[in-house]
Amino acid sequence: MEEQIAAEITAERVRRVAQGFTDAKGRKVPGLGGGFQFCRLSDEPLFSDLTEEQKNELLKDADGTLPFSLANALRLRRPFVIVDEAHNSRTELAFDTLAKFKPAGIMELTATPDTQKTPSNVLHAVSAVELKREQMIKLPIELEVEPDEQRCLALAIDQREQLNQAAIQEQRKGRSYIRPLVLIQSEPKSRNRETRHAEWVKNELMTNQNIPEEEIVIATGSERGLEALEEKYAGGIFSEKCPVKFVITQKALAEGWDCAFAYVLVSMAGIRSATAEEQLLGRILRQPRAEHRTTEALNRSYAFVVSHDFGETAAALRDSLVKTAGFNRHDAAEFVAALKPEQARLDLSRGRIRFTPVEVKVSEELNLSAISRPTRRKLNWNKKSKTLMFTAPLSEASFFLQTATRKFYPDFVCKLKDGRILIVEYKGADRWKNAEPDRLVGQLWEELSDGSGLFVMITEKRWGDIRAKF
Repeated sequence: MEEQIAAEITAERVRRVAQGFTDAKGRKVPGLGGGFQFCRLSDEPLFSDLTEEQKNELLKDADGTLPFSLANALRLRRPFVIVDEAHNSRTELAFDTLAKFKPAGIMELTATPDTQKTPSNVLHAVSAVELKREQMIKLPIELEVEPDEQRCLALAIDQREQLNQAAIQEQRKGRSYIRPLVLIQSEPKSRNRETRHAEWVKNELMTNQNIPEEEIVIATGSERGLEALEEKYAGGIFSEKCPVKFVITQKALAEGWDCAFAYVLVSMAGIRSATAEEQLLGRILRQPRAEHRTTEALNRSYAFVVSHDFGETAAALRDSLVKTAGFNRHDAAEFVAALKPEQARLDLSRGRIRFTPVEVKVSEELNLSAISRPTRRKLNWNKKSKTLMFTAPLSEASFFLQTATRKFYPDFVCKLKDGRILIVEYKGADRWKNAEPDRLVGQLWEELSDGSGLFVMITEKRWGDIRAKF
């Protein structure tokens, strides 16, 4: 600091030096915040020959003395402050620290500006479409779900190998070097249950997937594998000499790490909501060198998620893009696609589906604890009235019949003891007149089933029509 004040001051340095806070709880360290008496911006020390007007603008200690602190050095210069990742600087401590610098202006840069507690004044926003047009991000994100953890990893490994072969071919034609990386989100360790934690994933890669140990790095709160790569190779993980192809983490990479070589995200824990874990999604979007590649596969990102439900996972992925990556709803709907065509038909989350809750009277007591948690969240059991309410479709892959204009989801589908499938649709009196398309497609389905299917549509509690089918 003898020559000049550093042009770039990180939030951590500001917090520690300006007021002497050593942690987020606001604990002060005596003596810090001073020591800038001989700080120079010219030939003379910064604090020499101050006018009374200047002194009145500076911060003072409790006893009235004027400390030669970083805060006062900055107050004299009235800097224009640029806050990167501004969504992390929304606390009272952060605002108080910035105010003490008396900045001429503050510019915030963030993909997710605060719109609730301390709203940002958004002057300009850039859409995902614009970033894609400028060749800055890899889109769409091609999603595949697989309930088996080992197979999910195998699929991701195969995808990485395909991308790597394409990158090698392009490099032979003069394009820049790329080594596609797989970013694997592991689960945290638990004393109460078996989890797919970082060491489990590493062992799985080495033992069952035949991945050499030198191609794997763990980057968690306790293991800093990426920092070791910076020390070992010039350029760190970007170095052509670096062998790493798989990065295992939990959420340590959610902030501050961006590697354009990251193409594939594997989530062992599934994607359920836009939390810190899902911020990892943004780490696979950056386009290497902001250059569109000749091979279209290298212009896309890939996500493999341990899950049974494609529709729910796709919806959560889109929510994550909106809440943690700054996408708008329309862009998020367009830029998440199924890697497998057969899974694409299960993706109903592009539009919002209106679902009217259905109540069913049950004569016996129900034990919902035996039902899986995802399904249980869609049920509401009223013990007093013995009524079971379905508050959402139990599966995005529910049985439907396709009419000329829409998908028709019957109310009840069951398998009879003789193996036949019975479909029952109940229409209220107010909807009976407009039910002709559903009735016709149901009757056609019954005819084409060659005796293995029965379809009946009823109204006004005409339960006898169901018995008549037998």
